[in-house]
Amino acid sequence: MARTTAAIYPRHPDKSRCRHRLTSRGKATVDECAGRGDYAADCSNCGETLDNSLKVVLEMVIGRHLREHTATTTEA
Repeated sequence: MARTTAAIYPRHPDKSRCRHRLTSRGKATVDECAGRGDYAADCSNCGETLDNSLKVVLEMVIGRHLREHTATTTEA
């Protein structure tokens, strides 16, 4: 059975993925970057996209979501 993962990535306010570097103050180093709006993660098992404006909260949501997958597979 494949391992279920959900890697966190930052997104722009328009929900597109942000791959730009930021300064220590959180500002974009390039002009075309609108900054980070929130964080998201895609579940590799069910494809659901989880998101939150705070990365630490998203980490907790992902943990709960992934545990739900392991609970359903052990019950079967």
